[in-house]
Amino acid sequence: MKKIAAAGIIFLTLGTIVNAQTTQGTLSVGGQLQFAADKQTDSDGDTKTNSFELSPSVGYFVADNLMVGASIYVGTGKTTFGPNNETKVTSFG
Repeated sequence: MKKIAAAGIIFLTLGTIVNAQTTQGTLSVGGQLQFAADKQTDSDGDTKTNSFELSPSVGYFVADNLMVGASIYVGTGKTTFGPNNETKVTSFG
C-alpha cells in the first residue's frame, strides 16, 4: 500500500515544461493540489495528521508580457492525538 501511495504522490508532483504564450488576449489557467498524511507512534500513543490543499488560479494577458489574475486558496487539516484528542483546521485565502 505504501508503494502505491508513494507512486501516486510522485505522479501528482511531477511537473511538465510548457512554452508560455505571453501575448495579449491569452488566458492562463493553473493551480496546485496537495494531499499529505502522516502517522507517528511514540510512548504517548499514535499521532495522525491529514491535510488537503487546493489553489486554482487564472490570469489574462492584458498586454504582451503583462498578466492580471487571481488565485484562491482552500486548505483543511486534521490531527489526532491518541484516542480522544483531535484538532481540525480550515483555511481560506
